[in-house]
Amino acid sequence: MKNDTGLTEASRQYAAAYAAHYGTKNLREALEFYKGIVAAHPDSQEAGYSRSQIQNIVTSVVPKKELLDAAVDLALACFEREKSNGREAGSGHATRSVGFQLAYAARPRPTRWDPASFRRSPSGGMRARQVSSTTEEGD
Repeated sequence: MKNDTGLTEASRQYAAAYAAHYGTKNLREALEFYKGIVAAHPDSQEAGYSRSQIQNIVTSVVPKKELLDAAVDLALACFEREKSNGREAGSGHATRSVGFQLAYAARPRPTRWDPASFRRSPSGGMRARQVSSTTEEGD
């Protein structure tokens, strides 16, 4: 019995994209690789990973205000398209997805952990004091 651990074409392409993204830090090239994987192998596991990496690159490159403005414009365009097709605006899957993205972009910032506050607990484990992201230094 042969153990086939050969790489698929999608996994080879993903390895190249990952190397460009994290190895050489060439985000433009990595983005093109990831887009190619999604286009050529849309149902593969690597396409799912590529979609996540595309989202990571977009959120690291595009300013948050521009990203939110573009998402709002996309949602409005979807509403108009649904309205012109005779459906109730906001009833489609695409608009729910955009709505989730808008809610995610507008979410309150999570609290952060202050690394200086780590200390040993009585049980021997590490504990940290939670610090609110809105708390200013010296409060």
